[in-house]
Amino acid sequence: MLFTTLLMGLLSPACDGADKAGDDSAATSTGEDTSSATETTDTSPPETVPADPSGAIPLGDDNNYRFEGYLDGPTFPVAELADVRLDWSGVTEDFQCHGLDPTTEIDNVALLIFPYLTEEEVEAGLSADDIQQTELGAYVTMEPEDGVTSAALSEFTFFGTEANIQTELDADSGTWLLLLTTGTTVGVGARMIAFLDPDPGSSETSVSVGGGCSVLDYTADLERLDPTGVLAEGPWLVDWSALTEDGRGGEIDLGDIDGVMIGRYDGWTLETLATDFLDLESNATQLWTQEVSGAPEADLSQLTDAEGAAFTGFSDIDGVWILALRCSTCANPAPPFLTVLIP
Repeated sequence: MLFTTLLMGLLSPACDGADKAGDDSAATSTGEDTSSATETTDTSPPETVPADPSGAIPLGDDNNYRFEGYLDGPTFPVAELADVRLDWSGVTEDFQCHGLDPTTEIDNVALLIFPYLTEEEVEAGLSADDIQQTELGAYVTMEPEDGVTSAALSEFTFFGTEANIQTELDADSGTWLLLLTTGTTVGVGARMIAFLDPDPGSSETSVSVGGGCSVLDYTADLERLDPTGVLAEGPWLVDWSALTEDGRGGEIDLGDIDGVMIGRYDGWTLETLATDFLDLESNATQLWTQEVSGAPEADLSQLTDAEGAAFTGFSDIDGVWILALRCSTCANPAPPFLTVLIP
């Protein structure tokens, strides 16, 4: 369904090489960029959990972290039945305060109309990933050429078919969500959201959307989990067949898991990782990944870093090791499963 991938774009992490820091283990982020790391005295993860002597690593619900995300997009009152012009030239930062060039990085502009949901219900549904496709009344888009940063409602089409969506713009039509994305895959790569509010008392026929730093809040709790013990040297067969819940506490679909990631974070703590959680990839001292499909298991020795070098073992570091299971097509970019590893 459309909304099984929508929130992935809404919370999509972009690479940022800056180190970050924070204070709370169940840390809350408002999307504001903190570009320098702070020294902390507590760099020790929880006590070691004994590893299976065979080297197998069984992953269970108790080993998983918890993640919650919250969206609060700006609302723009506009005149009813007007061919409103939308301007996104001011979107120079996305949800995570990562820099964005609106002239080249906005590849798709979409309008989604929810006839029976309020704005608050849409935000809550997107945050919890529980909006159903049946709740969507209309979906229209336009793909701007490089350099184009505005469009009128009359320029939007339904997959290439003229839509005349402006004729639906009235106070009784429901909630209008504006979605700006990088890339053109439906629901993936979103950088900014906003709402149009058809208002009989408004004469406004233009909307100027700004940056997204204040739109996203999230909470990542890395202290709730039971850390996973691992052998310093292999073999390491990771088995996640026993998982029943994802990181948000919902039912996990093991078939959605298509990637495994190991990250080493020298000098980081659980607190600092939680504070800047959606930049796990860019903040890692070293990262190893592998695409997976089918069986709910993987051999960690098959993971490779950016240069193609295979993972060779866990060292004793002043920092944190994490293992995450990823889903590239899921609504939420936060991993369905993430645990702290104790060599």
